[in-house]
Amino acid sequence: AYVPRGPVPADRGSLSQLADWARARGVARLRVEPEAGAELAPTLRELGFRPSPQVQPQYTMIIRLEGDEDQVLASFNRGTRYNIRLSAKRGVTVEEGADAAEMARQSGASANRQGIRLPVASYYQLLLDLLPWSRTYVARVEGDAVAAMLVIPFAGRGYYLFSVSDGQSRGLTPVRAGNGAGIAAPRVGGGPPGPGECATQ
Repeated sequence: AYVPRGPVPADRGSLSQLADWARARGVARLRVEPEAGAELAPTLRELGFRPSPQVQPQYTMIIRLEGDEDQVLASFNRGTRYNIRLSAKRGVTVEEGADAAEMARQSGASANRQGIRLPVASYYQLLLDLLPWSRTYVARVEGDAVAAMLVIPFAGRGYYLFSVSDGQSRGLTPVRAGNGAGIAAPRVGGGPPGPGECATQ
């Protein structure tokens, strides 16, 4: 069993309950990757967990989205600010939606260019179906899609999972245009339903 970025909360009680649950069901291996610092390591060892290679990125960046757009942009480094603004000045537009096919097309181009493996359309479609508040951001130059990214708003955060491009129009920084739109999205709402609510498509 694998618990990415969990359990939540990342504390002794949750870990102990999870370990008991796994033992009771005869789970052969339990992998956890809680969002916590090194201070949790002694607890993990005491409960029988041992270090293993990371599946989730070991280091992430959390951007505070308080204030207006200019204040958020001001928190970025100079190069990132420049490229986000440059893309807008040069006519790059960004379309918000749920476009699994375009995510897959851009992923295929990125994978071929970088010699890596990225998800196919069915994976993106399943993700968008299961988490209907997820959004894709497709950057276009003169109507042609040149980059795309996927963001999942959850619990006051926007998780940016994939950012891919076909490598065309790099001078127009379309990836940064998508980044800018995706970063703005959690500030204007979106996310899973709360208690007693239901998601609609």
